[in-house]
This record gives sequence, structure tokens and C-alpha cells, in this order.
Amino acid sequence: MMPPFLLSATLHKVGTIPVQFESDVVRARNLGSLLAQEIKFDKTSSIRIGTAVSELSRNMIEHANGGQIDFYVAKRRDSSDGVVIVFKDRGQGIQQLDEIRNGSFVSKKGMGVGLSGSQRLMDDFDIQTQAGKGTEITIAKWLAPFTISITEKTLEAIQTAFSKTIERGDNSLVETINNQNNELLFLLKNLQERNEEIEIINKELEETNKGVLALNRELEDKALAIEKAKQQAEQANRAKSDFLAHMSHEIRTPMNSILGFTELLLKTDLTKSQKQYTENVNSAGKALLEIINDILDFSKIEAGKLDLDIIETDIVEVLNQTIDIIKYSATNKGLELLLSIQPDIPRKAMLDPLRLKQILINLLSNAIKFTDKGEVEIKVTFNIQDDNKITYHFSVRDTGIGITEEQRERLFKAFSQADGSTTRKFGGTGLGLVISNLLVEKMNSSLLFDSEWGKGSNFHFSIETEFNQQIIANSLEIKHKKVLVLDNNSNNLKNIAEHFDRWGVEYSLCESSLNALFELQADKFELFICNFAMPDLGGLEIISHIRNKLQITNESMKIAIMHQASDEDQINDILRKGDITYKLMKPVKADDLLALVSDSIRSEKAENKISVTDRNCNEDIESGTITDKKVILIAEDVEMNMLLIKVLVTNILPNVEIIEARNGREALEIVKQKHLDLVLMDVQMPEMDGMEATRNIRLLDLERAKSLPIIALTAGALQEEKDKAMNAGMNDFLTKPIDLDHLKNMLDKHLCGCSGN
Repeated sequence: MMPPFLLSATLHKVGTIPVQFESDVVRARNLGSLLAQEIKFDKTSSIRIGTAVSELSRNMIEHANGGQIDFYVAKRRDSSDGVVIVFKDRGQGIQQLDEIRNGSFVSKKGMGVGLSGSQRLMDDFDIQTQAGKGTEITIAKWLAPFTISITEKTLEAIQTAFSKTIERGDNSLVETINNQNNELLFLLKNLQERNEEIEIINKELEETNKGVLALNRELEDKALAIEKAKQQAEQANRAKSDFLAHMSHEIRTPMNSILGFTELLLKTDLTKSQKQYTENVNSAGKALLEIINDILDFSKIEAGKLDLDIIETDIVEVLNQTIDIIKYSATNKGLELLLSIQPDIPRKAMLDPLRLKQILINLLSNAIKFTDKGEVEIKVTFNIQDDNKITYHFSVRDTGIGITEEQRERLFKAFSQADGSTTRKFGGTGLGLVISNLLVEKMNSSLLFDSEWGKGSNFHFSIETEFNQQIIANSLEIKHKKVLVLDNNSNNLKNIAEHFDRWGVEYSLCESSLNALFELQADKFELFICNFAMPDLGGLEIISHIRNKLQITNESMKIAIMHQASDEDQINDILRKGDITYKLMKPVKADDLLALVSDSIRSEKAENKISVTDRNCNEDIESGTITDKKVILIAEDVEMNMLLIKVLVTNILPNVEIIEARNGREALEIVKQKHLDLVLMDVQMPEMDGMEATRNIRLLDLERAKSLPIIALTAGALQEEKDKAMNAGMNDFLTKPIDLDHLKNMLDKHLCGCSGN
């Protein structure tokens, strides 16, 4: 009788092996693990399946004089696929079946323990037994939800490979391990310093593999030797990752000078050609820096040294910041960028905002890169699980070229791209999706995608976490309660309508300019939101018609222009003429839309205002009055970096006195002798590094040494490096290449008491 958990499954047999000797147990275990790996189970699940097969196979030998094992791939209609294994013996049956099922049976020979333990390892477990006729045990393990189904092509390949593995017998185990060795050698071939170590490990693995051929009672001892060799290989792989991280760190140091000096050069008087050449150098440097950052992140994740920094995070603010970073890339390609957030979304949740933003930027950048026309949309919805658990669903959809079946196979492989043609039209390292996938996995989720060649792709993932149930109250009063919205993009209109429904705003939506004009003649509206770049009748023509032909004044109806980032200057000119009151940059953010209908959105003049605190601080910085008596120590061993930092600081504080130190020991002596206002301390220096120098400064018996602001300068950009700097006694952290605005904010914060950004 078929177990109930297989009623909705279709079984595809991949192989059968007899079990009579101990060597068959080992062979069955390995075949079970290999099958699990082939259908993309993770390492832990593969080990569990292999262990269950081993326990149940050994029971067949000890209690039923052997039997056979049938291996299946199971496909389910409405759920995930998986592996099913059936054990059939010719023994006397199991008499204590009820006791075994409820876990109370104890056998001196171990049958109860083996069955109970195997049952805990699997998702589904069924025993059918009959006295004198034997026992049939069926076990099943299912892939995680949302995992892509096993295709017919993949299934055929697994069946063929499994049959060949059974035919080859024990040699297949050696071949499997040799294949792993070859892959490891391929990954490490460019690291010449590690070649000798890898060759030694490879020889040890080959020697160990020969011992596997024996497959006797000493196999477990040999398995320990294999595990030890595997750990050594993983250690070598981590060493490779550390080497990559170190190389990336070293490359970032000269990149600091390249980017810093080119940005300074762009602010000088240059000819048109000189400016173009300098901009090209600066753009190339930034592109190279992005590649270095990708390699650094990849190597750290691979080495297991990248940890998430989980803090209370405003989801909407992260999305707004992400959109601000990416919107110019979309505008430059003429793409419509959409931001769709479920209106009643709980904003505060426990997440790593930096890594979430990194994932979304990678996905959006890819979407823009592979889309020539149409739109790119980032969408976020949610489901509340219980009082403090929530699942956020993120998706990035595009109308680009899509992904073929062949390209799917290498989509998440390191240093590989879906575009493998010789023209390499799209460029890049191919690490963006790999890093995003690894980060999503660290968040206990999976990066999935749907795609159709020529029609676009949709990448999506979910994050389950704790959230703050307190709803952020809306203190704004809706003043424009009847609104007409004109946009030729239906998805943007849908997003706006969802928010208006929640806020109780009465609205009409139009996708053509003529329909909007008919609406304005037929009804009265308090606010008209008009897309600037309409295909049938442009925004300026519509506004002119409204004000001059329809005689609708600014007092009776306000007009807001929706526009792309590239139209900012032109929109500001129109705004100053007075025909329109507001501007709303695409993609439309919910907070900006709420401010618009509440009549609290900042005007062009208001945008130029800054707070009293910031204004005073900025005026002091600009006039140089706070720098009259300021003395700054710069500790940096690289000459070019020293020069760059001096120029940057002097540009911000023209009258500052700068003292130089070439290592931490010199910096320590200067602190003992001089009264300083601030120290910019490089982390990696000869003789004494910045960390040790800072610790020694804090130990000095000088009051000024204990309160002296010390800011770390480092080419490392990881949270763990920032934590080390803070633990050493530093006050703040600046990464190289140094951004002028970040440096200015840091000086504001520590020299004039402003908070900085």
C-alpha cells in the first residue's frame, strides 16, 4: 500500500542495489548522499539522507539477512520535489511496530534506535511489515519550499548518471572525490603562493581515496581521514579567500589616490578635452573599485567572515535610499523606474540595512543593465506571522532580455555571466548575483527568479524577522482630497491609487492627456498631478492649456509635475515661473506623495534652506573661523595618500595646521608633545599600526589624550574592521577612497559639535 505522503507524487526510479554485506551499507550511504546532492539538497540534508540510508541498510543485514534498496526522484504537483528511498527485506517482519513508532521500543541489537533515529532525520517515514514475509520501509526528504522544480532533462541526466554510478561500483566514489579535487585545483590555480600547499593536500586526498577501494570494516577510520583532508582543503580555500581580501585591501589604497586626485582635478579649470579625459579616468577608477568591492565581499562570505549586523531598520527608508542611488542609471537609459510598497507595511523590523540595500542595488543594477526599454520595478509586500514575526517579500521585475534555459545553469556561479558571448556586450564580473544569493542565504532565505526570454525577469526573495508593531502615526492632514493623476504608465498609476485609497483621497486616473483635459472640463479638482513626459501631449502644453484655455488658476487648482531625475533643472525653471506649485520626482515615494496631498511638500525655495545648526556650522567651515586654532595630525605611511588627505582637509579648513606622522610610533610621540584637536589615523602602518597607536594614546596620563578625537582611515570596509577600530579607542571610521563630503561631515561632527550625516 502506498504511503499517504506519496499520493500526490510521481515517482521516477533512478536505480536499485542489493544489500547483503557491510560494504553494501557504505555504498548505499554514498549513493543516497550523491543522489541528494544531484537534486540540489544542501549539505546538511544530504548528510542526513546518507545517515538514514546507512542505519536502515545495516538493520536489513543484521535482522533480515539483507534485501534491496530502490532509489526514486519524486515530483509533486502542488509542493516541492524530493528524494524517496524504499528498503525491502526478506526477514521475519517486525513484531514491535507500535512501540517503534511511538519511540518506546529499546532493542539490544539496535533496531529500535536505528529506526527511530532514521525517522527523526527524514521528513516522511512509513513502515509496512508482515510476519514471515518481510518489511518495507519508505522514507522521503523534500526540497525547501519555492525551490525550482526538477526538469525532465535534469531527471534523465540523474537517472543516467546514477545507473552508471551503480555499474561502476566502488570506483564511482573515487571518481567523485577526484572530481572535487580537480575543481579545487581549478579554483586556486591563479594563487601561485598557495600552489604548493594545494598540491600537498591533493596528494593526501588521492592517497586517502585509494583506501576507499577496500570498503571493509575499517571504512569508518578511512572516512575520518577523508574528513580531515577535506577540512584541510577548506582551510586552503579560506586561505585563498583571505588572500583575495588582502589583495583587495592593498588595491584600494592606491585607488584612494586615483579617485581623490581626479575628483580634485575636476574642480579646477580644465579644457574640454582635459575634463573629458579626467572624467574617463575617474569613471574607470570607480568601476574598478566596484569590482574590488565585489571580490572583497565574495572572499569574505566564502571564508565565513562576513556577519550580518542586525539592527532595527526602517524598511521604507532603505528602499528610498536604494532608489535614490539607482534612479539616475535608469533615467540615463530612458527606463521607467517604479517603487511599489504595500501601503500599510510595518516599517520597523530587525534587519541588516546595509546588506539588504546591497542585495537590492545589485538586483536593480542587473535589471537596468539588461533592459533597453520599458520599466524596472521594485516591489515589497508582507505577511504577519504572529505577534512579533513578519515576512517581507521583495521582488525586482524588469522588461528586459530575459534568461534562457542554458543561462539559468550558470546564473549563480562565481565569475560567470549569463552573457558568455565573445562580444561581452554587458560586461561585469558576474559576482553581483552570486553575492546577492549568498547574502540572501545568510538571511535564511533563497533568491529565486522567473524569466521568459525576450520578455523580462523577476528576481524575488523573502525575509522572516521580528518587527515593531507600533504603527508610525501620520501627523499630516490631507488637504487636497480630490486629485486627478495623469501618467501613461499604468503600473505607476496603480501604485499611487493604492496609497490614495488608504489615505481616503478621492481621485481619477488618466493615461492620456486628452482624457485628462476632458476630466478637467467636466469636474473640479483640488490638485492635478501631471507626468512631464507624456507621449501624446507634453506636460508644458497641458499646463499652458489648463492655465490659458481652461482658465483654471493656481488658487482654484494646484499642479504638481512628476518627472525623471534627468529633467530636474528644466523642472526647476518651470517651477520658478509660477504655473506649477510642486514637483514630484519619479519613482514616486509614498512619503513624498503624502507630503504633496497634505500641502507640506517643500517648495523650490524651501529646498535651499538648512537648519540653524547646520547653517552655523557650515558658515563656520566656509569662513574658516573655526579653523583659526585647530591642529590636525595625519598619520599615513603612503606618500600619495598623505598628500591627498592634506589637500582634502585644507580645502575644507583653509587655515588648519597639519602635522604629519609616517607611522603609529611617530603619531604617539607627537600626541605626547603637541596639543591637537583631531587625529586622522591610518590603520595599517609600519613599526606601529594605527590600532596599537590609538590604544597607547588612550593609556597616556594626559587628559587631552583621553578626549582627543581619533578617526580611523582604512581601505577595509567591513563591519568587523570598524568594530576593531572602535574597540581600540577610535571615535569614528572613514573608508578609502575618502569621499570629500564624508570627510567634511566627520570634521563638522568632531570640530564644531555638529551631528554630521
